[in-house]
Parts: sequence; C-alpha cells; structure tokens
Amino acid sequence: MTRQSSHSNLLGAVACRLYAILDDGQIKVRGLSFEEVAEGLLAASPSLLQYRAKQVSREEARACLALIMELRAELSPSTEIYMNDWPDLASEVGADGVHVGQMDLSVSEVRARYPTLRVGLSTHSVADVERALAASAIPDYLAIGPLAQTGSKENPDPIVSPGELTKVSALVRARGIPLVGIGGLNAERGRAVSELVDFVAVIGALLEGTTGVETRARVLDNARTIEAAIAGDRSVRG
Repeated sequence: MTRQSSHSNLLGAVACRLYAILDDGQIKVRGLSFEEVAEGLLAASPSLLQYRAKQVSREEARACLALIMELRAELSPSTEIYMNDWPDLASEVGADGVHVGQMDLSVSEVRARYPTLRVGLSTHSVADVERALAASAIPDYLAIGPLAQTGSKENPDPIVSPGELTKVSALVRARGIPLVGIGGLNAERGRAVSELVDFVAVIGALLEGTTGVETRARVLDNARTIEAAIAGDRSVRG
C-alpha cells in the first residue's frame, strides 16, 4: 500500500490554517482533562492536529491517540491527525501522518517502513531547510521555528529571525511544499507571520485561561480566536 495523498493536497482548499498541537506535558502541568482539551480542539476543526506525547508510556500514548481518532470521526472528519515522533503508533492506530525532528528517523526511513503515512519535518534554520529540500525524500510539509520565545520545550533552539523566515518561505514555497510556523505563537504572533507560512502551529496559547473554567469551551474559544487572527481578522488580539 502507498500513501493516498501528497503534500500538494495540503495546499488545496484549506478552510482553516490552524495546526493545533495537543501536548500532554502542557495539559498535565495545568491539571486538565486530556479528553476535554482534545474535544475543544477538534470542535474548532483545525486543518491539522498533532499529538505530542513526551511524558507518557507507549501504552498511554496509544490510548490517547486512539481517543483522538475517535473524536476526530465524531467532531471533525476533515482534520488530519499526526503523531509526534512515533510512526509505529501512527500507523497502528490509523493516523494520517507522523511528525519527526532533526534527530529522529529520516523522512526516507519513515517512508520505507510506513509508506501510508504523511511525514512532517521540524527545521530550525535555513541550513536545515536546504538539507531537507536536497534530500532524496521530501517531507509532506516542513515546520520552521521557534519563531518566538517558547515554553513548550526545555531547551529550545534559537529563535528564527524574520529575515531567516522570509528566506525559508521563499525556498519552501518555490518547491510547492506547505510551510508550518511554530514556536511561541499566539493569535497576534500567528497573524504577524501568516503571510510567510501556510499553517500556524499553536501549543500553549490554546490552553490559556483554562484554570477553573469549563475546559472544552475555553479551548474551543481560544482555537477560534487564533483561527480568526490567522485568517486576517484585525479585531482579534492575543
């Protein structure tokens, strides 16, 4: 079996440019319900959703990914689901793809072992992007960041400057590959970079204000606010 789609499909008629990232560490530190956060995000119908499971066992990660797939079927069938780092889990549970970093399996290795999966790749510099574009296997999308100070990683890479982002955008778009901006982005920062990227990945800002309130509703409101900002609603601030 081969993949059913390529990166060109991601650049089709996109209704939402939000790439929601569901980070178990961010959820646990806030004492939130994983299911309620997932429901809120999927109710917003982001184009892509990634599950990042850095602090749980394989068994728990599998169960959480399976739950995401069930909720996707119920709430947002058009959302593409990606698993961070674990292509075996993505393939086993039936996710659309896997997101890998610079130190993980290469795109070509993932494709050889799991040919049905889309593959997204993290990059942190112009040099990273140039290497990715020169490789024998090109990812289905590239993510560049961090674009601002971020608290989602203990040891983040240096912030990508506006000049670097402009160069990366030109390189990637010339190849017709979707570009995802990531790292420290919220509604305001997402809007600021929206002309240079195809999708805006958001982590912490999706969970703002969730303490002591109904989690699902707050997460949904946060996601919709960010979506509106990315789409160009200048009345949105965040």
